[in-house]
Amino acid sequence: MAQTRRKPVPNKHMQPHPPAPAHLRGNQPRAAPQMQYRPQHHNGSSPQLAHLRNQQNVQGRQIARNSAQINQHSAALQHQAANQHRQSNAQQKQMAKQNAQMQQQMAKSNAAMQKQMAKQNAAMKQQNARMGHELQAMKRQQQQQQKQGNKKKVLAGAAAGAAVGAGGAMLVEEWYEERWIHEQVQREEREESDDEESDGGQDQYSSESEHSNGGGYWPEENTQETRGNSGDDDGCKVGLQTRRDGSMGERGLDEAESKEGLVPVKAGPTGLVLVMEDNGCPRMILANIPHPAPLPQPSYNGYETLRVKYNFDVTDLASFTDVDLGKIAYLSLRDQPARLVSLLHKRSSSFLSYLPSRYGSNQCLDDAIHCVAARAGQMLGFPTRASTLPALYVKALNSLQAAIEDKTQYLEADVYCATRLLAIYELIGLPDANHWIHHNRGGIKLVELRGPENHKSEFDWLLLRSQGPSIVRPLLSLRVLVDEMYRKQASIFEDLGWQRFFAHASKAETDADSSLWWEFFGAISFMPGILRDMRVLFSNTLGHSQYLAKSWNILERTNKMHTTLHESHIRYQQRPPYPPSLFDLPVCAESTVRVRLRGFLLYVIMYISRVTATLSPDEAECAVSEAEAQAFATQALLTEKMTAQLDPTMTWHLEQRNALAHSIIQTRDKWASPLPYRLPWEERKCYLAQRWLEWEDSWRDGVLTVELEEA
Repeated sequence: MAQTRRKPVPNKHMQPHPPAPAHLRGNQPRAAPQMQYRPQHHNGSSPQLAHLRNQQNVQGRQIARNSAQINQHSAALQHQAANQHRQSNAQQKQMAKQNAQMQQQMAKSNAAMQKQMAKQNAAMKQQNARMGHELQAMKRQQQQQQKQGNKKKVLAGAAAGAAVGAGGAMLVEEWYEERWIHEQVQREEREESDDEESDGGQDQYSSESEHSNGGGYWPEENTQETRGNSGDDDGCKVGLQTRRDGSMGERGLDEAESKEGLVPVKAGPTGLVLVMEDNGCPRMILANIPHPAPLPQPSYNGYETLRVKYNFDVTDLASFTDVDLGKIAYLSLRDQPARLVSLLHKRSSSFLSYLPSRYGSNQCLDDAIHCVAARAGQMLGFPTRASTLPALYVKALNSLQAAIEDKTQYLEADVYCATRLLAIYELIGLPDANHWIHHNRGGIKLVELRGPENHKSEFDWLLLRSQGPSIVRPLLSLRVLVDEMYRKQASIFEDLGWQRFFAHASKAETDADSSLWWEFFGAISFMPGILRDMRVLFSNTLGHSQYLAKSWNILERTNKMHTTLHESHIRYQQRPPYPPSLFDLPVCAESTVRVRLRGFLLYVIMYISRVTATLSPDEAECAVSEAEAQAFATQALLTEKMTAQLDPTMTWHLEQRNALAHSIIQTRDKWASPLPYRLPWEERKCYLAQRWLEWEDSWRDGVLTVELEEA
């Protein structure tokens, strides 16, 4: 049986036979080519795709989170904007309410003042009428005496004494003075202004005031104040024998034009002598007779009369008692006059609050108060004659000069207060001649003469705080320190007695800010001496060992001051009421005392940093100190910017004192450059001296020389 042939199994490892040539193939269809690979069916299980999908999911979630955060931030910004808008509306409403209240208060005050003035005018008219009747009676009596042949007989006793008796002597004398002023004002209102005479009279007063201020603090001679006489209308001239302080008035008996027609008799209880002339008109002159004037007593009523007379309350000038650089303060106020309202309504502790109770106790103090009130009233638009202010100023200068020459009263607080008031008088007017510095230096001299032992009452302390401190110029200081630094002197307050006084005052103060004020002031009073020694160090030719010893001494004193300020500041924050740091930006209106404390700390540290950056032998410490100076200068300018919306008074005070911060920032490039430590010692010393003196001299030329130079 034939075996069936099996079809051979193709070998997988063998290549397939190529197709037969076309001429050998019949009409058979061509076989499909054999597939060499099979495509794999992807079912999503590829790890690469899974990884990509995971990344996409992560990115999607991240985008979602970012979108949510952006939405939340946008919502927060919108919410914050809404809050700010509401706060702005609330502030505007509050300001409108305050403005309305201020207008109501001013209206009430004006109404009360007008009512008081009307009452006083009515009383004065009654007094004038009564005195007119008395003069008529005296004239009739004199005519009767003339008929009897006694044409020149003198009527003894003052008109006031005849009217009210010896018991009313003081009141009559005051009445005569007020009546004379009232008649003078009425007469000036009736007269037509004569340009030539008005200019001449003003020049006369101006020349007197210039002479009184030009050569020194107080005038060498007592310039007598001249008043306008009533002319020849009625042939009568009235004068006063003595003022309340015992000083002589306009005329004496020896100055009478016709002594033959005057028969002096014994003075009456007021010190006035009435004499008769041939024309039958009684003539009141000043008898040159010693008369013990009664001691004036404090008078609130007198101060209220002064307020009405000049339409101003001197106690409203409290913000002006803490000014260091008069011209800068004045120019700043002139550029932004709207600040004046806020300055006048800013209430703070100052010596001015004691003036109503002390008015009438000292003639030189009263004259200074009148002088300041008249100028402030004129500044606010109250009508004042051109000759009034110079006349009051000359009178105040003469009274102050007399008080200083009196050994029994030149150390009194009222005399010292008069110098502070006259400095304010110069400050609130255009201080072109820098007369304010004469009063300032005169006050400094009185502080030195009085010593710490004469500063006992709160009034004394407030006076000293108005003069002593003030951080301004580049430095730090205070009005006394600024002037001492300008003159390259050590401070009078370095004395051990003053340092003990500052420590006692700090402990006695119950207010935290006031207590720290005395601590800071006692510490920074050593700064003028340090700056003086810096200039001596760089100006003198010293050997290497002497230079190192002196510079090391200056560094030690500077570091001690820095440590004292830092420790006092820490204790200040740890005591009730736990106030915030003075380095923090203000968040609300602050008292003038705290504003001053900010200046004490910031400006002094700026100076300390620059001293250290100059004298330290450590290159790293020099760089850190200069960086610290730049940081605090920036902080001071930022504080000024922040206060613009909080309190215009704070901004006004900071603007006066931030010139130091500006100077430090302007010289940053030169001071931040590396010091040439590899240079020889002499060359390095010359470099440091030149850098320091250029900076100091630029200060003196740019700020202090303008303010403190002699007029």
